[in-house]
Amino acid sequence: DYPSMVREITKNKNVKTIILTYVNYRAKSVPPNELALYCPTDMRVLLTDSCGEALYTAKRESEIYNNPVIVCCGSLYLVGDMKLYLANTDVAD
Repeated sequence: DYPSMVREITKNKNVKTIILTYVNYRAKSVPPNELALYCPTDMRVLLTDSCGEALYTAKRESEIYNNPVIVCCGSLYLVGDMKLYLANTDVAD
């Protein structure tokens, strides 16, 4: 029930931006543009094509808005991909 999950993640009014992506190799992965339909209309929604792009976008956003907090939410596949990507790049620096 991904509409409920998106609503749960985005209900915190302190969250101003959400970055949506998908796991490229998972056929059941919901496209970011479909997830965006369930985000609040007053929230800034950024769509990306890969975990790497999502992480670089998150880092750029955190620097622009001087906010060091980045949260990754999603399936274990997505979280696993993010962990692998972080272990093999300098994006976390």
